[in-house]
Amino acid sequence: MILKKILLINFLTITALCATGQDRQILFQEKSWVEILDLAKQKKQYIFLDCYTSWCGPCKGMATNVFTNNKVADFMNVNFICTHFDMEKGEGKNLHVKYKSFIPGFPTYLIIDSTEKVLYQSAGYMDPDKFIRSMSDGLSGNDSWVIMKERYNNNERNWDFLWVYTQALEKAYQKNDINIVVKYILENLTIEDVSNNESAYNLFKTYWKDTQTELFRTYMSQRFSLYRKYQKERFLEDHNIYKLYKRQVDDFVKACTEDTINYDFDAEHAMINDLKRESFGERERLYAIMRINHAVKVRDFKTFFYLVDAGFDFEMLDSGCSAMIIDWVALMAENTKDKKALRKLIFYLPNLDKISQNHDLMRYRETRVYASILEKLGKKNEAMKYYKQADEEEAAFKEKYKDILKLFKKDSNKEEEQKTD
Repeated sequence: MILKKILLINFLTITALCATGQDRQILFQEKSWVEILDLAKQKKQYIFLDCYTSWCGPCKGMATNVFTNNKVADFMNVNFICTHFDMEKGEGKNLHVKYKSFIPGFPTYLIIDSTEKVLYQSAGYMDPDKFIRSMSDGLSGNDSWVIMKERYNNNERNWDFLWVYTQALEKAYQKNDINIVVKYILENLTIEDVSNNESAYNLFKTYWKDTQTELFRTYMSQRFSLYRKYQKERFLEDHNIYKLYKRQVDDFVKACTEDTINYDFDAEHAMINDLKRESFGERERLYAIMRINHAVKVRDFKTFFYLVDAGFDFEMLDSGCSAMIIDWVALMAENTKDKKALRKLIFYLPNLDKISQNHDLMRYRETRVYASILEKLGKKNEAMKYYKQADEEEAAFKEKYKDILKLFKKDSNKEEEQKTD
């Protein structure tokens, strides 16, 4: 009887909303948090809490495009006590502190019961259908990382569960919890697990970062049979391998161009041998980059010029390599006074033809490298001109992207705060 009454009330509510002939929207209760809790107890419903800020673009998009959608409004108004708070103002500040561990950024959506326990969390901009699916999962308890976290803390560790749990954490932007679970996965995953359980295979492909391990090398030797076993597309799987190697190659380039004292030549040698031996798309490009990078690290100008020329001739070095080429040229130029070598280095700068035009796409870093080489060639007046241009380009860049740079700084500060918590 009670269920019939609830269904009747829900039906009448939707009918009344439809009868207005106007766009519906989520009916947010503009009440205090205590009043919201009392209302949830009275109606025996969960609370939907929209956590937003006044400056958040995706929050405004949700308010304008999603919370005013008819299907969203009908679903939310029937199933939840809906409320929203600016997390930087008034009572929202207290709620932000209270639920800080559930709020990775804005917007964040929480489903909370009348005892103030969080049952479900999701975050980010979603289209109406995706938002409804997310809230439906919250109602049913499906894919709730909050509930799965309790299972994890109770030592549930099978690979199928861990795969579902990590994906739920990823969707909810729960970096700290992801790091904890991934640490466990990397410490316990074996080639037998990868070979016999598809969830273990998926976890390996998603989170394994080190190519210089016995597990990874064994996987590489068996990967084609695993592709067939799990019905994986070779092109996509090999592209993931390329991305994994590329991240590590980028780390070597960074360590070299930052002139790290404790550069790991043994690891570099192992990486070069792996790239020489393995077979996957774009392997040759990564192999060429590692060889050139080694020449830069040991200041071998003859080999550097030979390999870079070959890299351009065989199209292994393209616009995607521009940043590292600039850094290589800068480092080599700092370590020679030979004018012939300096003049050759100039022509490796990717945007040389644009420098004199002060092109909008010109990187101030490249202009500054160009100026420094001119100075070493004895062209001091010309060098001063380009040093000044580099300063102007850097100032223009910072002005043009000041809002984005502020966000980067804000995110960086937030990560530091999380590390100290």
